[in-house]
Amino acid sequence: MKKLLLAIIIIQLVMVPVLVAQRGPHKPKRGGCVSCLMGLFFGPRAGFQYNEGVGIRTIEWIEFGLWFVALGWIPRIIQLADVFGGKTWTEIEIKERLRDPDFVDWHKYMVEKYK
Repeated sequence: MKKLLLAIIIIQLVMVPVLVAQRGPHKPKRGGCVSCLMGLFFGPRAGFQYNEGVGIRTIEWIEFGLWFVALGWIPRIIQLADVFGGKTWTEIEIKERLRDPDFVDWHKYMVEKYK
């Protein structure tokens, strides 16, 4: 009986990684409390983009901290200057390294899968 259990455990330890590796990249688990709090404190855009693997910008953290002393409009003006200048979100993601690499692999996999 012990040999049978040992054989089953060994087979599981070998087969599970092999089967998982054949699936391809998977979407990182997102959602839940963390993305909900991101949306609550930083706005719905931040919550939705956190679910896609995008982090919070440093300027947004500064803005969040300054709202408590009623100076939150300063970082907002800085961000709006970027918007006015035509900066895209992709440029910001690349410059500030906000994109989660796990999501990039999953996204490429899904694009290729549904071509």
